[in-house]
Amino acid sequence: MWSLWQKTPQILHSLKFQRERITTLHVPFQSKWLYLGTERGNIHIVKIVTSELSGYCINWNKAIELSRKTHPGAVVHLSENPVDPGK
Repeated sequence: MWSLWQKTPQILHSLKFQRERITTLHVPFQSKWLYLGTERGNIHIVKIVTSELSGYCINWNKAIELSRKTHPGAVVHLSENPVDPGK
């Protein structure tokens, strides 16, 4: 996490993933949470203020239909549902 309000930008918090690389991220408008998509197809949720990783993770095998047997690949895009803001 960078602080751009100071004269010289400084790193305030950092996270390191051991087994996955981050491929995309999404911060909903006025949200306290940051959504991180990974190369393994999972989505991790981080609290912005403290940079703490939430215990909640969306795993790729739970998010796709059961008939699909192959790995879908990396997460390439994250966004809110424009029709239903609760999704």
